[in-house]
Amino acid sequence: MYIPKAFEETRTEVLTELIQKHALGCLILHTNGELDANHLPFEYDEKSHSLYAHIAKENPLYTQLKQSQNVLVVFSIDHAYVSPNWYVGKFEHHKAVPTWNYVVIHAKGMAELIEDEKVLRGILARLTRQHESNQPKPWEMSDAPKDYIQNELSKI
Repeated sequence: MYIPKAFEETRTEVLTELIQKHALGCLILHTNGELDANHLPFEYDEKSHSLYAHIAKENPLYTQLKQSQNVLVVFSIDHAYVSPNWYVGKFEHHKAVPTWNYVVIHAKGMAELIEDEKVLRGILARLTRQHESNQPKPWEMSDAPKDYIQNELSKI
């Protein structure tokens, strides 16, 4: 993606905060001669510089990711149309055109399936804590019956 230098953001702490606040990303990969896009909630781990998500085993993506492959995750943070009428210069010299401003993060890397139940539980617990944190009484995995959680884990 072309990014003019004036608009480029490279500070890891800013990008991390944006991903934490806008965790729904679009995982894009090339498989069987076609592009495939899947919208998933992600967690960014600052220590490993890795993104984590979970998918259902019934999702064709599960089979596609059995072999590591390059992927692109796009986080669309915000966007807005910008009218030429908003530029002072438009009224002075009329040299203004419309544009579109946006905040987006493109993260590239190798995707790997994690099938270790303990690791998966940790990922799900962190995602849950992150997204339940603004609730009056945040839900926790321990709120559901153990056998129910175990059954659900077996599906992802």
